[in-house]
Amino acid sequence: MMNKYFLLLLLTISFFSCSAKINDPSTIATKSGNLALSPVLKIYNLQGGDFIKGGSSYPVRFSVTDAIGFNSSRLEYSKNNGASWQLMISATGQNSLAFPTISGDESIFNWAVPVESACTNPILLSDSNQYLIRITSSGRPDAQASTQFSLSTFTVDSCAPKFAATQFVTGTQDKGFIQFNISGLTDSYSLSPIKAVCIKANSSSAPLASDSCWRSLKSLRINSSPTPSTITINYFAGFISSTFDFYAWSMDQAENISVSTVTEATDRLQSVIRNCIPSTKCSIAITQTLTANNSTIGSGLITKMGSPSLASVQNVIDPKLFIISANGTFIYRDAITKAIMKLNLLTDNMATVLIANAVTSVDGNQSVARVSNPARLSFDFDENLIILDNDKIRKVTFSSDTIFNVTTIAGGGLDSLSQQILNPLSLQILNFDKLTATGANQYWYGTFEVMQSGKIYFSNADPSQVLDSSFINRSQLKIFDPNAVYKINSVDFTGIGVQGSPAQTLTTAVPYSNFGLIIDLTNSAVQKITTRLCEAIGTCTNHSSVSFSADGISVGSSGHALLPSQWSNANNFNSRRGELYNANADDAKLLKYNTSTLNWDAKLGTGIYPGSFCTDSTSALSCAVRLWDAFVGYNDQIYFIDNGRLRFIDLDGKVKTITQ
Repeated sequence: MMNKYFLLLLLTISFFSCSAKINDPSTIATKSGNLALSPVLKIYNLQGGDFIKGGSSYPVRFSVTDAIGFNSSRLEYSKNNGASWQLMISATGQNSLAFPTISGDESIFNWAVPVESACTNPILLSDSNQYLIRITSSGRPDAQASTQFSLSTFTVDSCAPKFAATQFVTGTQDKGFIQFNISGLTDSYSLSPIKAVCIKANSSSAPLASDSCWRSLKSLRINSSPTPSTITINYFAGFISSTFDFYAWSMDQAENISVSTVTEATDRLQSVIRNCIPSTKCSIAITQTLTANNSTIGSGLITKMGSPSLASVQNVIDPKLFIISANGTFIYRDAITKAIMKLNLLTDNMATVLIANAVTSVDGNQSVARVSNPARLSFDFDENLIILDNDKIRKVTFSSDTIFNVTTIAGGGLDSLSQQILNPLSLQILNFDKLTATGANQYWYGTFEVMQSGKIYFSNADPSQVLDSSFINRSQLKIFDPNAVYKINSVDFTGIGVQGSPAQTLTTAVPYSNFGLIIDLTNSAVQKITTRLCEAIGTCTNHSSVSFSADGISVGSSGHALLPSQWSNANNFNSRRGELYNANADDAKLLKYNTSTLNWDAKLGTGIYPGSFCTDSTSALSCAVRLWDAFVGYNDQIYFIDNGRLRFIDLDGKVKTITQ
């Protein structure tokens, strides 16, 4: 391996030394020789139809395969569909004239995308929807160079959408929701479709592209366009009496964000709705689940794992049993029927079946699709519903609230051991949770987190096993990446757990919680993976907490706090934005990880398992809860299941009940 990278260094030096001989970048370098010996080039992104933000750093991903083992590549772009070409400039100092690559390995060139700074000239200097890239690779001396182009044109867009205050108005108000209408949105020079809109209450701080306020047009069932039709949003504002200033932004497909516009809603919520009295729909009775006589929500999981009923076990929660959509639809797993149910909190009096249950899962449209043993529910950025269903990960793509299609995107195969898998349907997802206790308070939850980028981090084996990848029977963390060459990748954990037991190696330690993902909120990328370790299943002595890089390399306890509970049944999960939370039924608390202080901040609960419900309008930190599950959705709104009731934390920090 050392010789391999030493030769690569020599190759790099040699290309730098002869860079003066490189041809003018406006023409393709040609070299006589044997065409059969030419390198094989593959470009993995920028293949056409992409929208790239001007001025950003964009990773151009490609590979070169050649018998010589090492190659030099030249990277160029055209903004006029190939009429002229320019050398790419790297945002990180890479050499676009002679970029060294290793045969067969994926290479990444960090392109400093051109930017149109003025955004006032109708004839833009840098922005265009006619961009192409080409990569030319040279290999052995007796072979011709190879050139690969992007398949079709893509767009570079530097300019934000146009959004005027008159385009943002309030509509009706009911059941804690305020309706907003946004009309006449236009992308600057119509280069990129409008991707999403954001509404915030009493906050004029400009959102990042990763902010939890964004609602994609796809999630609102509106066709993405540079000039979309009128957008109607139901914004859940809660039940308190107040005066709100609402701020709105729009974002195009290249992730340019408009300057904010504001509208005022003064005391918009009627008193009868604020109080949520029983005669209103905010006291909806949900049939078939979430009732006192159905306290084993998610029993499909328990049945699948072969565990006894856990109805009387107070310290067991049911992770990701429900989610709340942008328009206020409550989607959940029914404990008895094992179906996926839905209930619109604004319009519905009764829950209805979204996807029925069958012995075997079935893909297809809303008429034929079936689930078998759904274990987790989540959303991606466009509010496609993502379901972990028995041994498969499945995606529900909506055309409307009632018309959709279900496809299996990963799992169902026979390969559980390969570290990388090209076809995600070849993956075998094995045991996901371990809900058979081996000692006091020992129920292991698997990890299942859907990123806004579309990546999914998930467990696919018994989570109560060692982490060492040299073991066949081990706790595994997989990544599904729809944009990668290998759609399934594994995180190989290496290093030493240092907090509490400096000599504790991962070969003798097991994780005593599911994995917590610490995410960089500026780009939604996973920074660290954290868990608690112990020495043995059953006794789990000598607890220690450890973090790993996104690649699985131990970084000890730096940059993270100890996980807040010693019990394995503390469930780590991420909010829609990506912030890390910890829900623990035994500790009767919901905590949020603070990346600034490296501490866990309490958001809900007293730490005492209650004998009865706290009353509405009790402070969240004074409300004793029987916590079954929690969900943190748009605008960081916290919803939770409290012994069968759907409740939330209102803007005044007090607990309110949505369903009885």
